[in-house]
Order: sequence, then structure tokens, then C-alpha cells
Amino acid sequence: MVGRYSGPMSRKSATERRADALTAARRLIVEQGIEAASVRNVAAAAGMSAGSLRHIFPSHEDLFVALLEDAETTVGSRIGELIDRSRGGEDTDDVPADGSGCTPADRRRALALELLLQVEPVGGGDAGGRPTPAGGGTRSDLLAQLAVLTANPGNTRLAEVRRRTGQALDGLCLHVVRELLADTSADPAAVDVQATALELRLILDGTALRVLENSDFGEEQVRKFLAHTLDRLIPPS
Repeated sequence: MVGRYSGPMSRKSATERRADALTAARRLIVEQGIEAASVRNVAAAAGMSAGSLRHIFPSHEDLFVALLEDAETTVGSRIGELIDRSRGGEDTDDVPADGSGCTPADRRRALALELLLQVEPVGGGDAGGRPTPAGGGTRSDLLAQLAVLTANPGNTRLAEVRRRTGQALDGLCLHVVRELLADTSADPAAVDVQATALELRLILDGTALRVLENSDFGEEQVRKFLAHTLDRLIPPS
């Protein structure tokens, strides 16, 4: 049941109102289905008038594109932060701060695992279903994205956002494979880097679907599985 808009409350910035609208739309889609994300319902759930929502998102298409771009930006920012940390020589959460028992190769492998976890729907979410800074995406994010894409199969704007996201994931997998190959004794020329990166990407996609269909398959299980996958695809020295 969606509540009624009860008039203006405290004045919020345009950025805050936009975020409220996206949170409301995401929650409605996940809890009640894509049909529930009407202008009236989203506006009411976000605590604004339908006119205000139309001012932020002139069309349903604009709202749905923003939902996909929001998830793309959030995960992309976290991945960029981790890569920047690695280049600056900072520790990942899985590596002791004093570096005890850890080689540079250990650190790079731990970072690679953290990078991959950012694109799996296992992160903790806030009250609106958005990922918290330390986690990857959430089930709510992925469910909302799949619902939007499934309901609009021929929409070129949504397809373009999805294409960009897919390219970014392909690039991430290629980055991980190249980084780990630098730490192995294997002959780089003997490894098909592109094929290995593609296999890793397909595994990530399959893992995400596994998380969606099985709520017991959480972050701990995903972490162990992806660590095993990296060791299988690119065995450590």
C-alpha cells in the first residue's frame, strides 16, 4: 500500500529529492513489481507531489535510466576507490595492516577479490536499499535493474546504460587477470588473457544469479567461491 503525498515538509536539495525518488522507485519495484512504480506511487512514497517528480524525471524512461545509472555510478566509484588505494600502496581489509605474512602478491590477490565482490549483490544496504560504502551492490539493486530491463526490452537508452556497464565489467575482469598474471610464474604468452577474462566475467554473472535465487548464498560463500575461482584460473606462484 503506497501512502498519500501529504504536502511539503522540510525543504530538501535537488540532489536529496532525486535520491529520495530513486530510493522510492527501487523499493516499489522490488516489493510490488515494476507496475507499482507509477508516477503517483513513486511521488507519494518519496514524499513529494507528482508535479515535483515530473520536474526531476520528465518521463518514466528518465526515471528508469537514472535507476540504472545510479547503480552503475555507485559500484564504479567503489571500484575506482579500491584501485586508487592499491596504487597508493594502502592495505585492503583482508590484509593485516602490519603486512605480517603478506607478500605484495598476496595484497594484489586480496585486492582483486575485493574488486570482484563490488559487482556481486552481496553488499549491505542502507534503509533505502542503497549499498553502504564498504559493500558491493545489493539484491534490491540488481532486482530493480533486471525488472526495468525486462519490462523495456527495446529501449535504446536503457540498453546503452547496460552496454556501458557490461564494458566496465569486462574491463574490470581484464584488469584483474593482468594484475594476477604479473605475480605468477606462468608464461604470460601461454595464457589467453582475453579468454580468461571472459570466463571470469561469465562466472561473475552466474554468481550474481545464484545470489538472487538463494538467499543463503551470501557474502561469505561468494567470497570463498571467487577466491577459489581466481586460484583456479590464475594459480598463485
